[in-house]
Amino acid sequence: MTVAHLEALILERLIEAQVVLDRSVTRPRPKGPTTFWPDAMPESKPIDTDDPRPPTPSAAAITRMEETWGWLAEIKDLKLRKAVVGKVAAWVHDRSTSSLARELGINRVTLNRRFNSGLHVLIVKFCK
Repeated sequence: MTVAHLEALILERLIEAQVVLDRSVTRPRPKGPTTFWPDAMPESKPIDTDDPRPPTPSAAAITRMEETWGWLAEIKDLKLRKAVVGKVAAWVHDRSTSSLARELGINRVTLNRRFNSGLHVLIVKFCK
């Protein structure tokens, strides 16, 4: 297995872990308009086919997520760990890494350097 292949596998698992984490967090359903009229009969209620929530992840996906987040313990430097987690979350949520870097109070180049260093720590862990 090449280093590039290993890097792709690690990134794939990190992205999957972020997606599973987002799906497993329960969010309240948006509340519809309220009225003072009495409740309608159950059979007359419209069926909500456009449920905005994604399906809950499987047990295997949650297990892989927990294993993947456990890998981050290998990254001892908190700044590197923040960069890895933040950049993966930005990719999943279609946010620019420049805006993430501004929120962290650093330059985009610094964010990329910390991300690459953190990823390097994970690659070295799996090469041993």
